[in-house]
Amino acid sequence: PPGPPGTPARPAEDSKYELTSIPATIKNLFGLPGFLTKRDAWAGSFHEELSLDKPREDAPTHLPEPPPEADDGVPTVHGCGSPHGLSRRQRRHLELYSSLLGREAPKEGTIGGQEAQAYIASMARELLHSVERGTGPRLADEL
Repeated sequence: PPGPPGTPARPAEDSKYELTSIPATIKNLFGLPGFLTKRDAWAGSFHEELSLDKPREDAPTHLPEPPPEADDGVPTVHGCGSPHGLSRRQRRHLELYSSLLGREAPKEGTIGGQEAQAYIASMARELLHSVERGTGPRLADEL
């Protein structure tokens, strides 16, 4: 943060902008009596960055058009990718749950995105039930 240590924008020598900069900024903007925690008291505050006399005029006034919908208007899984192919996240989950349950993961191209999502959900339920029954893997040992 700008400014010397000990100022509201930079309360400590090692202050940084981070998540608790938001409550620190709100505290400084509205003159609230105290911080919520020691962490937001330490965090850098954005309040000095929000002190323009008038709004900026160099920001876009219109957002770009959204990308076209997937094949035939079918909604995509997780808002990205194709409903017919697997996302990276789905591949990782298939590998993880298959490993934990001791079975082979479906091969790429044999399962679509929507089918994979349903399969992942069923494997997650199966894993949780096996752990609850005491018949599943000890997750701390596996992970």
